[in-house]
Amino acid sequence: QAAPPSLRDLGRGVDEFEKATRLSVPVAASLAGAAYRNGIGKPRNPVCAYAFYYRLEPNQYVWSDPPPALKEPIASILTELEAEIGDAGVSEAKNISLQLLPSRNGTGDFEYRKFFFGEEQAKPMAWKSVCAPQ
Repeated sequence: QAAPPSLRDLGRGVDEFEKATRLSVPVAASLAGAAYRNGIGKPRNPVCAYAFYYRLEPNQYVWSDPPPALKEPIASILTELEAEIGDAGVSEAKNISLQLLPSRNGTGDFEYRKFFFGEEQAKPMAWKSVCAPQ
């Protein structure tokens, strides 16, 4: 809310949560899961919500130190989403969840281009969401 209204972009915020999830930030996975579960900033997508929540420990809470009203363990959210998306959706969500693991090449992936005379240039690959391709 501190940003000017022109910079308040919930969809962009969800993208940043996804990037942080790929860097193993648990609260980011929780926030991205909540965004896809409730349709905030991105269209509602229970499969993607399951994928983000699946990155967390089942006995964890959505918030690290929740007030009593928010004491909802991840396991109960996963059970609720499993009932909604079925076995095929769970399988798809687990595949998406694997894409949310940190990169094998570190925090950023690079593509290499070879030029006519054999020199190479590394350049960062364009980021794409695993749930909402841009």
